[in-house]
Amino acid sequence: MAGVEVYSAKRQLLFEVGPYLFSVEAQYVREVLEPCAVTPVPGAATPVVGLINIRGTLMIAARLAALLGVTPGVDEETALVTFEHGQRRLALLVDRAVGVAPHPAGGLDVDGEFLAALGLESVVLGVGGGEFGTRPYYQLDVGVIFERVLGGESEHALGRGPIGGLR
Repeated sequence: MAGVEVYSAKRQLLFEVGPYLFSVEAQYVREVLEPCAVTPVPGAATPVVGLINIRGTLMIAARLAALLGVTPGVDEETALVTFEHGQRRLALLVDRAVGVAPHPAGGLDVDGEFLAALGLESVVLGVGGGEFGTRPYYQLDVGVIFERVLGGESEHALGRGPIGGLR
């Protein structure tokens, strides 16, 4: 049908960090919570704020803005998004959870020069649009985010080894 956008069955979670709208495939998202108590870890890498306990499961919590090199919004972080990738879990503080949306069936636009200008080419799979009008969103590569924070082993984030930094 002409003029009708077709969407795939894939879903994505959209959230704001600073002036940007990011997304991740919903299959990696476990839950979205209000920020909770964080136990600081002395010597932890910069984006890591500490450890959190979610119903008996300890997870590393990190600020996504610090990880991406983005200035966070003026308000305090209002959402804690927990992710699972393989057997590993991670919690990321974001400015605001926006919602869940279908993934456009046509896929994401990949403009390497544009992403490079933002300094996001290593963590963004592509740029999408659709239900959010003219505002683009940047779909994050969850595997790369996990590697940046946790490295090959979760001890890297706790200051016992290097974390691959973003520009």
